[in-house]
This record gives sequence, C-alpha cells and structure tokens, in this order.
Amino acid sequence: MNIGFIEDTHFRGGTQIWVTEANRYFLERGETVTVLAPDGSWVANECRNDGANVATYDYDHVVAKEESNREIWAEALSICDVAVCTVHPPRYSFHCSVFAGQCIKEYGLNTVLIPKTGTIVPTYKREFYLPNESIRSTVIAITDFTRKYLLETYIKFQMTRWN
Repeated sequence: MNIGFIEDTHFRGGTQIWVTEANRYFLERGETVTVLAPDGSWVANECRNDGANVATYDYDHVVAKEESNREIWAEALSICDVAVCTVHPPRYSFHCSVFAGQCIKEYGLNTVLIPKTGTIVPTYKREFYLPNESIRSTVIAITDFTRKYLLETYIKFQMTRWN
C-alpha cells in the first residue's frame, strides 16, 4: 500500500510532528509513503531523510492553482492508495484538501482522500472535509465530539441515540 500525506505549511508543530511520526511508522512496517509538502518545509526534509517519496511545490505559488501545480499534485497523488490531508485554515482561496480533491477528479485518480481534523472551526466550509462528492473520500475526526459536530453541521444528519 502507498500511503500519502499532504502537508501545506512550513511550520513544525503538532500536526507536522504527527505526519513525520506516521511516515516513520509506516515505513518501518514496509509500506510505501509519499509526502506532498512545500519546498524546504520541515515535513518535506524530515520525511525525505527517513526514506519517503517526497514531492514538493512552491508554497506561495500553489494558491494560483495553475496547471503546473495541479500536475505536481496529481503525479504525487497518482501513486497513493490513500492520501491523508490535515484540515488547516485556508490561504486566500486555497485549501489543500479542496485542491487535492480537484486534482484527483481532474486526473481521474483512484486515490482515496482522507481529510483529518481534531478541532472544530465554525467558519470552515463543508468542502474542506468533503471536497468533491464524485471522488472517493472519508473523514477522520480524532474525537467523537468532533465527529458528531461534523455530521450534525455538514451532513445535516440527526444523530440517533440507541439505548
């Protein structure tokens, strides 16, 4: 299995440490890992040093969503069975999970997109979590509280309590 991670920041924080540790975990178990991250980012450098396939893009330029950037993302995602993308705040009109979903659809990729979130941000849009209904995707919420919030807010699903 080829596991992909998409990281859209240069920072070294909790999420980025999680990505690098997950990268090491899967590599140690014989899986193939592909990481898509900004040029020169901490995540790209750490994951490359650990043996992952790393594809990089220009952090400032990607927001234009031009074909050259779509090609970089599509090429990286094309070899991934799944691609985990942490839901971060958008930059201008760019959001990494939405852009990944567009690339998956446009290039007809079989990659399953998995946006991951641990926090609730009321201003986030539904498409940050489910970017394109015509591609295969699922959401990881790291708490049950967050899972219920996402379902109630974005799916408009009434939770039923079983006794």
